[in-house]
Amino acid sequence: MRSTFPFPPLMAFARVVVLALVATVGCGAVARAQPGTTTVEIIGDSQAQGLAGALERAFLGNRQVHVLDRSRISTGLAWRTSYDWPRQARALAAENTANIVIVMFGANDRPPIRRHGVVDLALLAQFQKFYAERVREIIRIFRDAGDEVIWVGHPMVRSHDYSEDMAYLDLIFASVAAEEGARWVPTWDLFTTPQGGYTPYGKGIDGMTQRLRGDDGVHLTAAGYDVLAERLEKLIVARHAELTVGAAAGR
Repeated sequence: MRSTFPFPPLMAFARVVVLALVATVGCGAVARAQPGTTTVEIIGDSQAQGLAGALERAFLGNRQVHVLDRSRISTGLAWRTSYDWPRQARALAAENTANIVIVMFGANDRPPIRRHGVVDLALLAQFQKFYAERVREIIRIFRDAGDEVIWVGHPMVRSHDYSEDMAYLDLIFASVAAEEGARWVPTWDLFTTPQGGYTPYGKGIDGMTQRLRGDDGVHLTAAGYDVLAERLEKLIVARHAELTVGAAAGR
């Protein structure tokens, strides 16, 4: 099926971006939990909720890392009618409890950029400016509070147009994260075929091939979220070590 995007390189460029684990430096988080512990908050939509559950499983029994699920299903950044995420982010930042904030949005933020099935350049530019500012706002709220922000990209989905939309959002996420000193974690490569296509199956964290995607072709299964959590677990452990060393040096 031919892409409806006005510039063919977009999907190829998106694939290059999401396949590279781009991490920008500028952590700046200050430990505020009990000495020797790191608190991780997860915010976002239902995808973030699934990720939070997987991270809770990953760190089960680990007293050094606390995982807090702050997600809310059926929400996003594009619209504030049902849930105002910037306002909620300010409230969470004011609690001053997290060292790391993991953010995952996109499933409910499909950009309204098509006319008669074809991407309209004016709508594309308008949405890009608007949505980038929403992403920037969330990052700055937590960064200003001293938290490290890890922004997780949305994986490929079964629908062609939906996948193009998620690839476009991932480009925005990656760009703004780099500009604002947040870490960008792509997910596209975790849930695609070697040829870059959609597949509901893949290797689980146990190395066995199993179903990683939900029946809707958008969400992940528990096994899929565990695969995603494994990529983030390494970053969390590394950041915890940095915080521990920093706290010891400050004593």
